[in-house]
Amino acid sequence: MTERPRYLFSPVSGPNGAGELMRCLIIARELVRAQPEAEVHFLVSRTAVFREAVEFPIHDCDASPTRSTAQVLGAIEDFAPHVVVFDNSGRTAQLKAARRAGARLVFSSRAPHLRRKAFRLKWMRLLDEHWIVFPGFITGGLGWYEKLKLRWFPGYRVRCLDTLFPPSEPGARLDCLTRNGLEEGRYTLFVPGGRSEANRAEDPTELLVAAAREYVAATGETAVVLTGRAEAPPADGSTGPKLLPRVAPAEVQHLLAGARLVVCNGGTTMVHALAHGRQLLAVPLASDQGRRIRLAVKLGVAATASRSPSAIASEAAVLLADGPRRDQMTRRIAELGIANGVDEAVAALIELARRAPGSPA
Repeated sequence: MTERPRYLFSPVSGPNGAGELMRCLIIARELVRAQPEAEVHFLVSRTAVFREAVEFPIHDCDASPTRSTAQVLGAIEDFAPHVVVFDNSGRTAQLKAARRAGARLVFSSRAPHLRRKAFRLKWMRLLDEHWIVFPGFITGGLGWYEKLKLRWFPGYRVRCLDTLFPPSEPGARLDCLTRNGLEEGRYTLFVPGGRSEANRAEDPTELLVAAAREYVAATGETAVVLTGRAEAPPADGSTGPKLLPRVAPAEVQHLLAGARLVVCNGGTTMVHALAHGRQLLAVPLASDQGRRIRLAVKLGVAATASRSPSAIASEAAVLLADGPRRDQMTRRIAELGIANGVDEAVAALIELARRAPGSPA
């Protein structure tokens, strides 16, 4: 029997946020579509948000994998992966153990301090690839010292991936919109985001539900709120916004791609909306989002509002009514050229597995 290529994903996970876990799930699902024989396992905290969404075998961690070294080392020994993906997680001991086991290593970073961690010399000696996941207008691109270090380590590959999400194919998108009673380009989508990306608002869902109610009352526009909850709160009848419960990552992308206007936080959702070419109003709901939104506004690819239902509803209504401004925003977004990097990420993982010692390829 031919051995199967083995991939181990080790995303940050815990009770407060799920960005890394969901990003790895997106990559893993696209990976098995491209390589059906792939064997994929995950390291996940027992307390992780959306843990139940992981359909792949799980190696339990008492905390996030970064703080569960014994369990990470045990998973590496038991599973013997050809590739390990550390998404914002990992310790030097974990990287060394994976390298001793013959695995190829990827580290994915978004925050600046984690990017610096991956550019330390001891990590550059261990990693095969470093994925910087956020657009260049936010990250600023590679600095001169990082470029100099790359000359010292020619085997260390840096990939700048704007964002990663399941592609929204037209047929599947139409099915999703029809199922939810929506028409493409005829609704505004409100996306609060996860609590870890919204820690400056007491309850980001309630904030955007309230804003959506005021927006519908002012404009008569169809509005949809992704509440992120197991069960959506009761709707306001036929006159209020449509409140959806927690939906799968692929459906989130269909809803983003089909919206006329998006109201969201300044985190990953903002970048996803830009990659879909959507006009958007971004609201800073976490301490690290204000700078990103200011950059997007300066580039003319987003509008913004302060964190109150009335301000959000008012600014969204103004943007909806200003056709020339929205057309200009669409042109600027196209010029920015933000792209979904999931296909590139999948291809990179498959190639790394082929190069791993003992690979079945």
